[in-house]
Amino acid sequence: MSIEFTGTAVSPESTWLSSSDEFEIVEDLEDSDLTTAKKPDNFDDLTTTIVVGRLDKDPAGVAWLHDELKDITTKAIYIVDDVNAPLHLDRNKGREAMVYLKYIVEHYDKLSDVTIFFHSSRMAWHNNVLMNKDGAIMVNNLQRRHVVETGYFNMRCELYPGCPRWIKWNPTREENAVFPERTADLFSLKLWDQIFPNRTHDPVYLAQPCCSQFALSRDKIREVPLAQYERLRDWLFETDISDGYAGRIMEYVWHYLWLDKDEHCPPIPECYCKGFGLCLEPEKAKKVVHYSDLRQQMDEGMARIGDWDRAHCKQIPEGPDKRKCKEGNPNTPDFRKVQKEKGQLEGSLAQEMGILEP
Repeated sequence: MSIEFTGTAVSPESTWLSSSDEFEIVEDLEDSDLTTAKKPDNFDDLTTTIVVGRLDKDPAGVAWLHDELKDITTKAIYIVDDVNAPLHLDRNKGREAMVYLKYIVEHYDKLSDVTIFFHSSRMAWHNNVLMNKDGAIMVNNLQRRHVVETGYFNMRCELYPGCPRWIKWNPTREENAVFPERTADLFSLKLWDQIFPNRTHDPVYLAQPCCSQFALSRDKIREVPLAQYERLRDWLFETDISDGYAGRIMEYVWHYLWLDKDEHCPPIPECYCKGFGLCLEPEKAKKVVHYSDLRQQMDEGMARIGDWDRAHCKQIPEGPDKRKCKEGNPNTPDFRKVQKEKGQLEGSLAQEMGILEP
């Protein structure tokens, strides 16, 4: 059964990070130590809903949900910018978070065994590298029995960005200045009093892999009172915080909401094996972890270069040279070395995952 809903915008799929085809691809890894992915064997007895938001102008962008997904009981596809659609939001705010919360509030008493909350784009930079960054592969290989057993499963296995110790909760000005791009100053005691007035504890750090794609069991959703979901929904609607930043806050709230934990950063090999049936031998697992480390080095290197560029560009008078400076790309030997190694590893890892089909 397929249901077209309406709702809110999904997270943007753009990033400065180049795709693997912009790097030299070296296919030098053997697949003899790769355990064949375990075919999910629990589709027949578990009902499953996937909840997605899309723009009205992009119906073709979600064709993969209809053409590629297997054994999905219900597809709840919210159209994000059409208030006249059959189901819609009163306000398009908070990126994918409003879609997720609206669905939960309106279906709290009629949930499937498993609910998958996902973005509309099939291919995205934040999808799992060992699954060719393909959302169809991720959804179809999801071990749904594992979701029922654990309650909450973040479908991104690579830990960076988001882990470890990502957001310093209620930071001082000095603590926020360490990683200002993480906007930890948004995660204040005042905010927590608004959205979690009945909390059991205050966090120290908030951390989980980005980017708001996860699966939940019916029981886990219902462990949280309906009033809490309504409170979060109403806060998104009423807050003066902008759409993007409100969505970013929710990105690092979900695990705290359902697990009552500050940090949720499971080992990468465990996520692939238990969550998707893709179990790796130790040497291959090390390569996957190393890839995640390289990604972090690249991002942090880019941030440092960006800080230097901004300070340097300020000193240049307005004109062509200043515009060129602002548009400049990182060009240091260390950065290029990490960038090349990351690209080579990403290409070879994705290539050897050819056993996985959408």
